[in-house]
Amino acid sequence: MNNSTETIKEIIEKLLEIMGFSAIVEMKNKEPENIVANIVSSEASYLIGHKGSNLYALQHLARLAVSRKLGENYKDFILDVNGYRKDRAEIIKELALSKAEQATREKRDIIFQPMSPYERRIVHVVLADNRNIICESEGEGEERHIVIKPAA
Repeated sequence: MNNSTETIKEIIEKLLEIMGFSAIVEMKNKEPENIVANIVSSEASYLIGHKGSNLYALQHLARLAVSRKLGENYKDFILDVNGYRKDRAEIIKELALSKAEQATREKRDIIFQPMSPYERRIVHVVLADNRNIICESEGEGEERHIVIKPAA
């Protein structure tokens, strides 16, 4: 593990310790542009929160601390808890494909529940090459969501 990856791990472990959580931090994809820090904890539900809200907040704090210590190049790492994001991404991909097929079959707009920017991006990437639908984000703030429309 290189020095920057080790520093990121140490910062996350210190944050968790301050917050009173017992956890192990596993570092994956060691290149600066693809760093994933997976927190392994029996208290995952508290770290993840409702729809990942606590996880996103924890990631924000960790990124701030890391960017202060290492500079801007290391602020874009991904924080995960017990593989939650990885599993959630797979579910979102399957849902996006299913809803695109439904929009095409039923010739009507399909509206998703509000999603985080990260989750909306997954949907847009998965459906980017589908010429049978138009995929757009609509709404503001916490209410921002995806709408899949059949192509004319």
